[in-house]
Amino acid sequence: MRARQHQPRRRAAALVSMIVILVVVAAFAAVLLSVHTAQLATEEHAIHRLRAQAATLAATHLTLWQLRNDPDLQNSLARVVYEGDTSFAADALFEVNGDLAGATFSVDVWPGADTVRLKSTGISGGVYYERWAQLAIELAAAGLAVSDKIELWDDAFIDSFDSRLGPYGGANVSSRASVSTNSTGKDRIHLKDRTVLYGNARVGPGGDPANVIRVDVGATLTGNTGVLGVATEIPTPSEPSNVGDSLGDLKVSSGTTTWASNRHYHKVEFKGSAVLEISGDVVVLADHDFKFRGDAQLRILPGSSLTVYGKKKVKFEKNSRGNVNTADPSKFKIFMLGGPGDHLETKHAAQLYAVAVHPQGGLKVNNASHFCGVFAGKNIKLAESGAVHQDWALGGPGGKWP
Repeated sequence: MRARQHQPRRRAAALVSMIVILVVVAAFAAVLLSVHTAQLATEEHAIHRLRAQAATLAATHLTLWQLRNDPDLQNSLARVVYEGDTSFAADALFEVNGDLAGATFSVDVWPGADTVRLKSTGISGGVYYERWAQLAIELAAAGLAVSDKIELWDDAFIDSFDSRLGPYGGANVSSRASVSTNSTGKDRIHLKDRTVLYGNARVGPGGDPANVIRVDVGATLTGNTGVLGVATEIPTPSEPSNVGDSLGDLKVSSGTTTWASNRHYHKVEFKGSAVLEISGDVVVLADHDFKFRGDAQLRILPGSSLTVYGKKKVKFEKNSRGNVNTADPSKFKIFMLGGPGDHLETKHAAQLYAVAVHPQGGLKVNNASHFCGVFAGKNIKLAESGAVHQDWALGGPGGKWP
């Protein structure tokens, strides 16, 4: 019976032990909770950093897209030449802002003559991510490129369109034309009377735009002027060898004629209600003139193309239509093999969609006629409401021409 007198003491000791264990467990739980909380905070910080980083990258790409569509940089291509954490000391010219997946971003932009600098900043949950980049501006070859002179007279004008969107006209008209000359001589690009160039103009390497480009009172150049880094390479076409012997002269004034194979003629003339249809990829060599006049039409059928090599003049005049049915200049290529007096010419309300090259001569567009496409050669002359609509879908980067 006396042994029972020690039970309260044992119970007290057990209670104390339990309390100690509970305290230890509670302390351990507190440590675990603290570690877990710290881990959550670290993970949350990492998530915010990833969001901020993603926003920064998105901001850079958005700004690049905007720069590529900026009227002042519209004929340029940007590539990253530096990206890192080194800042550039300058005042930003403008800023781009936005948000992405819970993060916000801003981009400070410093455009220069040959570079564009960006500082992109992403912010998420108070976490900042910053990145700097420097972009090189590479001038693309002009869609209307000459080695010597460009002249606009009377009410003539040059503008642009995008053949990927359909024919010229309506909503498919823009002010993104780009002309250039390799020359550095005085007044090599000359806008006279009431003429308008809806776009930019570039002069030869080392030239002074103020000396090479002349815009008379009443005339307008809507874009900017600049200097080519390298002269545009004007292609020099050679006579094709797969056209066979000459079939002599071809003159057609009515009906529909179909070409489905390569041809070689002395002269070609379609006039009146005559229609020429091209089926397949056809190459034609004309030893003398290649002409369409009156209401004559050149139609290129689906999946087909026409390449004309002309040793003398190529003319579309008096309401004739060349490749208007496709409205895709790349389907009709004209390579001029003649000298300075053998022009590619449109006049008297004719319409022509083509890619044309004439290294020794020029493109003449007169009397309310329309040339839609791109041209590389020695000269361009527009007069009497003649219009050239440069196809923005065509052109060559890095000073080269297609």
